[in-house]
Amino acid sequence: MEDYLDGSPRAFAELYAALEPRVRARIRKLVGAHGPVDDLVQITFLLAHRSRHGWILPPGADDRSVIAWFCTIARNAATTDLRKRGARPEGSEHAGEPISVDAQPCPAPDPEVELDRERTAADHREALREALQRLTPPQRAVMELLLTGKPMHEIADALGIKPVAARVRAHRARLALRACWPREHGLDLEL
Repeated sequence: MEDYLDGSPRAFAELYAALEPRVRARIRKLVGAHGPVDDLVQITFLLAHRSRHGWILPPGADDRSVIAWFCTIARNAATTDLRKRGARPEGSEHAGEPISVDAQPCPAPDPEVELDRERTAADHREALREALQRLTPPQRAVMELLLTGKPMHEIADALGIKPVAARVRAHRARLALRACWPREHGLDLEL
């Protein structure tokens, strides 16, 4: 996985060969043999490739973490496909039945609830700004680039460091940011 994250085409081929049977089995279990298994396998690897810059090997983890990450992406891709098709997962008690849609119209949004959401979002943005200021300059630099949505290889280039070093710095910055995140804003900080 580390070689793949560093851009090695050979590493991707090896990773694909090792994980594809597990991903395929996971998807087939959810959508059935007649579902779009091949398409969902490709979607899984595409989604994993697009989000690879956010992957950090947890301390003490092994290959099972990589397998779990890919299988989670596969499950999410299969679930999204099932929802689009209005189907149930294979093996559920209502498999094959379309998902019923409530004919009731959606209620109009409550202005007070919307205002509360906007205030909460503004409070979270301000808390994030303050928390970023508490980080060391290298951690702040990597987090600011991450928050713009740049992939890890571009962050590494911008900082003049190797991609592995950028991932390590990002991981440490996330930990430091979570440690100084205000409790009143909850633990829903997604980084």
